[in-house]
Amino acid sequence: MVILMRIKQISVKNLFGLFNHTIPFNLDKKITIIHGPNGFGKTIILKFIDGLFNRKYSIFFNIPFREFEIEFDNGDVISLVKKKLSERNVLILKINGKIYKDPFNLIDLKKRGFPLRFIEDILPVNRIGGDIWIWAPTGEKLNINEIFSRYSEEIIDSLPHSMRKYIKIEENKQLQEYQKKLPIHLIETQRLLKIPEEKPNRYTSRKVAYPLIAVVKEYSKELTINIESLLARFGELSQSLDRTFPVRLMKIKSSQILTKEDLREELNHLEEKRQHLRELGLLEKPADELQFQEIDEDSKKVISVYVQDVKDKLRTFDEMAEKIDLLKTILNDHFLFKELFIDKQHGFVFRNRNDQIIEPSDLSSGEQHELVLLYQLLFKVEPNSLILIDEPEISLHVAWQKQFLNDIQRISNIKDLDILIATHSPQIINERWDMTVTLKGIN
Repeated sequence: MVILMRIKQISVKNLFGLFNHTIPFNLDKKITIIHGPNGFGKTIILKFIDGLFNRKYSIFFNIPFREFEIEFDNGDVISLVKKKLSERNVLILKINGKIYKDPFNLIDLKKRGFPLRFIEDILPVNRIGGDIWIWAPTGEKLNINEIFSRYSEEIIDSLPHSMRKYIKIEENKQLQEYQKKLPIHLIETQRLLKIPEEKPNRYTSRKVAYPLIAVVKEYSKELTINIESLLARFGELSQSLDRTFPVRLMKIKSSQILTKEDLREELNHLEEKRQHLRELGLLEKPADELQFQEIDEDSKKVISVYVQDVKDKLRTFDEMAEKIDLLKTILNDHFLFKELFIDKQHGFVFRNRNDQIIEPSDLSSGEQHELVLLYQLLFKVEPNSLILIDEPEISLHVAWQKQFLNDIQRISNIKDLDILIATHSPQIINERWDMTVTLKGIN
């Protein structure tokens, strides 16, 4: 069992050769806000955390700094120290005081005789000199160790067996343990468009076009797939319970048989739950739904088993219903003259006051930003994660900015998230300066 950890404090020294920042986390409130002018390093601090835990190590080679340190709630400390050695920068990893030199230098393929040209035949990358490649879909610069750290499976699977002997991957095992214990999810400023996630193809990688896709459309389709999967689980459980109903009816104990009053109350609750699931777009009303007008002594045993079965079946939707309910509540409270509905075939469906359908991609920029950000928090991140949100105020109306902390607090409560926000908007902070760490200038 993996024991999850929480970050207590982060600090960075000599960032850009100028700034020293220390940011204590609000562990009790679970939301911490980094506030300060442009150019002080708010975004870079988020990317440092994301880079260390999601193995995007190039950020540490590309950005000037001297030391980046993370202190956890159990007292453990991880730090990265950058030093200049001859003509290159060297990173030193410290974990609880123990030093690991060159922690990201996983392999030296040139010494092992591996022909580097094969990398461009396997992955959509272009070599720009030395051991640096450009990842074509995003333009990100990657060194050889980052490429193998992220895409080793694709590379190894595409190589002939005679060449696999050249590859030996050794990551820092101690760092890997911390990466497992703290899921990190970065929500960047560019939220509305993205590169499609295509599996690299060794024969066509350098010829493939990567058109940007609208994230709202992708999430809408993804939601329909998740609902379809949920309905399939619901159907399988229903068939299983229906098949074993006679056996369980024969074995029911007298203590499990409910009174008439309790049965009526349970049936009313079940109908209310069914109706709520229909309103959320998760259920349809069956044509032959059972009705119990009178409950006599002979039927109590049958209805008692039926009630328990329906409770078990509907419990399948609990987690999804809670997320959709909160998403609809927040958006319908914010959006003017339009309302969000969820359809199991079409995903997001917006209707205006004239009952006209509005495509998700036709929403305003601010509405799309709100929808995408909330959807990511509710549906894309693991529970007990640390969420990094860069400039949530983008395209949002001032009134929405003032409501933002309340909205994500509700999401954090149901998913048990820690959230670190980088912003220069006083409206986002509103009256919650107790959650805020203000970055200082040069001493």
